[in-house]
Amino acid sequence: MSSFFQRVKRLLSASPLGTALMKYRVRRAKTRPYAAYNVMNEFGYGNLSDSQKKALFKDMRHWLKKYHYSFYEYFAYNFIETKSEQERLAFVSNYERRTIILRLNRPEDKQTFDNKLIAASKFSEFFKRDCCGIESLEDVDKLEKFLTKYKRVIVKPIGSSWGHGVRIVEVKDENNVRELAASIIKEYDRRSGLNFYGGIVEEVVVQDEPFAKLHPQSVNSIRITTIRLDTETVIFEPFLRVGRGDSCVDNAGSGGIICPLNPETGTVFAARDERGVAYETQPETGERLVGFQVPRWDEAKDFVLKAAQVVPTTRIIAWDVALTPDGWILLEANYAGEWLTQEATRHGLRGKLNEILRELGE
Repeated sequence: MSSFFQRVKRLLSASPLGTALMKYRVRRAKTRPYAAYNVMNEFGYGNLSDSQKKALFKDMRHWLKKYHYSFYEYFAYNFIETKSEQERLAFVSNYERRTIILRLNRPEDKQTFDNKLIAASKFSEFFKRDCCGIESLEDVDKLEKFLTKYKRVIVKPIGSSWGHGVRIVEVKDENNVRELAASIIKEYDRRSGLNFYGGIVEEVVVQDEPFAKLHPQSVNSIRITTIRLDTETVIFEPFLRVGRGDSCVDNAGSGGIICPLNPETGTVFAARDERGVAYETQPETGERLVGFQVPRWDEAKDFVLKAAQVVPTTRIIAWDVALTPDGWILLEANYAGEWLTQEATRHGLRGKLNEILRELGE
């Protein structure tokens, strides 16, 4: 019975009515005081007096309603210290970023990037590793062969983001490979599993030594956004992501550290997590972050500029790439990747972005 209700819930959420209701509920929840107070607590402002919280909430709600900066962005962009309207408006909100991307990218290209299985096939020249798609119980034989070949794999929901639902699976008993395959398939079966869109299983990436030293538990990747102009494709706001703790992913939403890079040299010049904490070194390993030089940086830029030509109708693409001993590989290609350097540097991107939009006639 629970499976039936899960299916109904998924179908409703995928309908136009369900989507509209969900957007209304999210929009309504985000304007309520308790949502603002939760973010205050997360950023270390939970000890303010009631009168201070009310005054802060009033300002947060004003910037949400008039300029579309979320409660999270209010603190991530340090609006609590940045008082002037001009300084605040230098930041590009996620709402505005999505609007720009939807205006410049073709909507019909979105599925190519949002579905990890389709993206792995489309960009196979850059993906450079074996993978196995799982969508129904009929895929158990295929996955069993994959797990027999690769004893350690990484499993991802096909449509996940921010590293959610990603985990590493190891074959510990050779005699129970089929049982392990069946359990993974059941979780990602489109008809009855918890993940409506299926999953993808990949061989684990072995990162190059300089990146492994930063945080060996996760693949520490580089996010490089490319923007295709009329005459050239440019690199926009690259940053290194470094994992924390026992997490196998480096995403900021999973505790990772955002490290903006000088686009010319590939050198880290700042480091901060999504709660605003600044770092000079990685806390667990002690490896220096600020000043870290990304190896083979020019190769990384050439790599994504070449990949950007595969789908020329998509102007803005955010590439997650990793360096292995054999060179750069593509982890993911994102249709609407975030520009997180604003959070790490506490400086807005509007000036740089406006220059690019002017070149595009926007």
